Amino acid sequence: MLTPHSPIVISGNVDFTAANGVTGGTGTASDPYIIEGWNITSRAIFGPAGITINDTSAYFVIRNVYTNDAANPGIRMKNVTNGAVGGSYVSAYPNSLTLDSSRNILIFNDTIYYYASIGSSYDVTLINNKIGNVFATSSTDVYIIDNQFHGVRCQACIDTSSGVTISGNDIPGCDCVSASVSRSDHVSMTDNIIGGDVALLIGESSTVDISNNKITGGIDHGVSLGGCSDLSFRGNQVRAITDQYPFVEVDSCNGVDISGNSIAPQYFEPYYREDLLRVSRSSNIMIAGNDLLNATSGQGTSDALIVSDSSSARIIANNIESNGQGILLDNTQSIQVFHNNFINNVVQAIDTNSSQNSWDDGYPGGGNYWSDNMGVDNCSGIDQNVCPSPDGISDTLYSFNLAEDRYPLMHPSAPAVTGMVQYSPSTVNSQSKTRYLTAIIQLPLGIDGSTFVASSIRVNGTVPLASVHMVPQVTKGGQQLSARFSTAQLLALFPSPGTYVLEVSGNIVTTTSFRPFSASAPVRFI
Repeated sequence: MLTPHSPIVISGNVDFTAANGVTGGTGTASDPYIIEGWNITSRAIFGPAGITINDTSAYFVIRNVYTNDAANPGIRMKNVTNGAVGGSYVSAYPNSLTLDSSRNILIFNDTIYYYASIGSSYDVTLINNKIGNVFATSSTDVYIIDNQFHGVRCQACIDTSSGVTISGNDIPGCDCVSASVSRSDHVSMTDNIIGGDVALLIGESSTVDISNNKITGGIDHGVSLGGCSDLSFRGNQVRAITDQYPFVEVDSCNGVDISGNSIAPQYFEPYYREDLLRVSRSSNIMIAGNDLLNATSGQGTSDALIVSDSSSARIIANNIESNGQGILLDNTQSIQVFHNNFINNVVQAIDTNSSQNSWDDGYPGGGNYWSDNMGVDNCSGIDQNVCPSPDGISDTLYSFNLAEDRYPLMHPSAPAVTGMVQYSPSTVNSQSKTRYLTAIIQLPLGIDGSTFVASSIRVNGTVPLASVHMVPQVTKGGQQLSARFSTAQLLALFPSPGTYVLEVSGNIVTTTSFRPFSASAPVRFI
């Protein structure tokens, strides 16, 4: 049973007294002041907050307190250091809890019915609360972890702040923006569940990591990333349905990594387009390893990926399946597209008004897998004229629209394989008569050395095998291959003395997949 108490006002360390609701403690880190067991209810419109604490540095904990104020914060702290609120019910509209110019504050296991407002504060943690909304502005090192949100309007919103972590929260959203980050830097959003009409909005921010979130809803917008730099969007699951916007949109950004995401509609939409990912007016973009699936609708053509008015992007190793259109490039420059799987899209790809785009990685890197490609594989080589010598690459190019894939894959591209390599000798002397550098390539367990395409093997992408004779040997760690490379060609590649990292690469081709392989180790040149 809580004891009724009048509003508490503490201004300075000297006010931590029994008359002001202190029930124990001495104000140290190991023995903080305790304010506990009070029911503070006020209906005065112009009265004080339920608990007001200003200008203190002593350690204190507010716990098992009920505050309900009609027009003032339930708890207000200003210029406070070393405070905590735990196991309490904090109400009042619109701001249930306010922190201003405070530091080292912990809010845990509370019910904060409306807004928690954080301004100009440092080292603030909100963990395991039931909370309406959090709004943090001009603050540093804010941690919002494992909370259950329930408010209307923006539930987790960050503005002009730095060093913010938002992790493990349930942010169901409403008919508005659910979570937003604006004009901020060094922000991490991981392992959250986010819903709402506009699930996630990131604007004018830098060094932002958005990873491993489950994002749903998006009637007005799924995820919007605008005016950003150094941003990563990785490992997220996006299941949206929108009436006019793409599920994930990137606009006016530089340096964005969109990798390992699964983006698809929640269900078939008969009335509106369902574009999955759109990038516009952006540069230095990586789009890799995503599943872009089932962009179809009853009204018009839906696209898996649209890139427009952008430059310097790499689109690699994505699964693009069962969409109205696969990839659409429009008014773009220097876009590389390879090792993607285009499977059963009504229109596989379109490339218009573009320059210096490439739809393959050259030879032997290869291009993309196209489910409607009718080519055969009897030959190898840059001109596919070394016969008979199949290499997992179609002997004829794949043409579409105004573009072409010169080296279409015969089988779907699978994730790259990384192994180990040892070079012998480990030092290459330009005055030595040693003609070859031998690479002992250790394949991972389960990889059959006989599926390694000899004609694809290179060192640093340029130096080919001096000999195509490779003998697989079985070891406890997997199979080993021995390959030789011309030291003369390597010395031409590295004319200056020094230690260089040499990467041996190639393709592993089976009856069902095409997998790039690489392994690296240093070699000294003298």
